[in-house]
Amino acid sequence: MSYFDSSSSRRQLGRDLKVLLSSCPALTDLTTRYVEFGGDHLKPFQQLCATRLQRVSFHDTLFSIDIDWNTVLSMPHLQELCMTTTVSGTTFPGIGFILQCPNLRSLRWSTPVQPDPECFKSIAEACPQLQAIELQQMALSDDVIATFLNSIKSTVTEVIITGIETVSSETELRFGSKAFDSLQQRHFSTLVVLDVGPKGYRVESGSLLQVLCSCPNLRELTGCRIWAVDIYDRLQQQQRRKQRQEQQQQQQQGNWVCRGLEVFKVKISVSLGPRASSLCEAVFSQFAKLLHLRVLHIGGEIRYTYQSIDEERAQRPKHYLRSRKEGGGLSLQLEYGLGHLAGLTRLEIVSVGGFAQELKREDVDWMKRWWKELRELEGELHPRKEVSEAIRWGLTGKSSVDLKKSLDRLGFV
Repeated sequence: MSYFDSSSSRRQLGRDLKVLLSSCPALTDLTTRYVEFGGDHLKPFQQLCATRLQRVSFHDTLFSIDIDWNTVLSMPHLQELCMTTTVSGTTFPGIGFILQCPNLRSLRWSTPVQPDPECFKSIAEACPQLQAIELQQMALSDDVIATFLNSIKSTVTEVIITGIETVSSETELRFGSKAFDSLQQRHFSTLVVLDVGPKGYRVESGSLLQVLCSCPNLRELTGCRIWAVDIYDRLQQQQRRKQRQEQQQQQQQGNWVCRGLEVFKVKISVSLGPRASSLCEAVFSQFAKLLHLRVLHIGGEIRYTYQSIDEERAQRPKHYLRSRKEGGGLSLQLEYGLGHLAGLTRLEIVSVGGFAQELKREDVDWMKRWWKELRELEGELHPRKEVSEAIRWGLTGKSSVDLKKSLDRLGFV
């Protein structure tokens, strides 16, 4: 047995640990759920960690105050540690526990109990091989996150920092410009996963584009919003540089280099004026390069009717932080450049978010032809609800009725 999942009582947990220690030499993974971890469990648990455990997960595990973390011995085999607490006010594993894991590579920590910001410097010092970090629910400041990223000895491959759902002051804001600068300076070349949360307003459109243009190993990106006009601007810069044969700057300024990207969850905001078609086509031309893409979430939240791209650029709110009431995003129509995505044959999930589509019959036929792996299609696809549902069920293969017959019956031509 290599994996054990315990939801035992405190007394039962003690017996379980002793049995595992004596009878399961191949055990490498241990998960505890809703149990109380006392000082009497420390010795068998340390022995498990010292001899075999590589991955440990604590889910709402209470740690008694009788544990002296200063006596915890080194746990050299432990590489992955997950600590999840959903109940505010509970005792969570002391920092001393983490500091005894010199070969820790992955730390996933979610708790409403706010740790001392200074502890992250100690973690970075004690865990020089740390490569994946996930911090959730914590109201960490931009400065604290930046310092942590700067202090990590190794280069990271995975960063998930989504903070709390609501904040009460500037000091509690999540991943921001300072943290992004730290990430860019040291970790862009190795970054595989970046998730700053769908409400990560402080990571601006230009910063997310910089990730797409600078992280060749990126596989998953989740953020708040990218402005279509920013993509358009960069492509125009790229074309001008290409004319001057400045190939190196061309790649840095325009092209998305993350050709292995599989998950994209960022809202694309498009002004619905006369140049909407040009903006959408510029965005689609970049997505067309991501041939490994499986998940595409692109719903927009901003809707404007500017007369020109220059007017939109001039009127955009500083730092893109102001909220707007109406929504506008990419139009999944052939006349807006949808045909660029014919090569994305691995797409499984497409979401248009809050931006209502007005698909035409030719658009639906195109999707049926090219997106054969599609299994989820989320959002409003057509003003007529029954047509929208028929398209959704037909394209995702969840209807026994032929899509063509279903649409013909509804008069959708």
